[in-house]
Amino acid sequence: MHPLVKETLVYAEKASGIREVGDNGGPEVTQYLKTTGLGPGNPWCMAFCFAKHQQAAKFLSLPTVIPCTASCEVARVYARERGWLRDYPSVGDLMLRVGKIAGEFRAHHAGLVLTVTHDTFHTVEGNTNNWGGREGVGVFELGHAVSSAYVFAHWELGCSAPGVPWRLVDTKGRDMQVPIIQLSGAILAGIRALGTVVGCKVGWVPEKQCATYNGGEVPVQISWSNGSTFAPITELAHALGLTAQVDEQDHIIRLSRGAKP
Repeated sequence: MHPLVKETLVYAEKASGIREVGDNGGPEVTQYLKTTGLGPGNPWCMAFCFAKHQQAAKFLSLPTVIPCTASCEVARVYARERGWLRDYPSVGDLMLRVGKIAGEFRAHHAGLVLTVTHDTFHTVEGNTNNWGGREGVGVFELGHAVSSAYVFAHWELGCSAPGVPWRLVDTKGRDMQVPIIQLSGAILAGIRALGTVVGCKVGWVPEKQCATYNGGEVPVQISWSNGSTFAPITELAHALGLTAQVDEQDHIIRLSRGAKP
């Protein structure tokens, strides 16, 4: 088991017993939601999973792998696009309950798999109750039977071992001193570092967990590593009016001036 998976479960299990204050509120619940850019009063089962994962990633100085979202359906689509979805659970998986809600088939509840025994699995889940409801009162450890009501995101596949380091260079081949990491096949750059290097004013919107370049929000999927935020280099370059050319053989990314977005 990858250390990030193991540590995520440790942090999640420690939270068992936490209860809401009011409707989807309270200090712990508010903090879980805040990590995904939402305030109290919102459903928080998926936010709980991400918050505990983020704690583990910070502790280990590793980038996050589980997507930064409070939406179970966004997490399901994210996992499907990366080939992580499974019909049978493994320890550490992100459990996603699926079915029709208001006539739409989607994921509508999330948890983390603690143990697996034959056709049953044990989870820790937020925003639930003793009988496994999706709008509950706190964090519970529950048992379930494997069935078509669940899919499992085996996000450990995204915990790739570090390989050859990447370099970011300008048109003259000069190193740009921007941290680059690779995660689940995607090449990510430090959001603040990249903006600063190209002379951009970088900001942060806490309530949305969103970065800004020269006052404009940067609509990218954010990962965390060593207390810093990262996002796909091609998307950040586009937001800055630049083009990122990726040389996978030499592990070099070349930035050049592109058309303004």
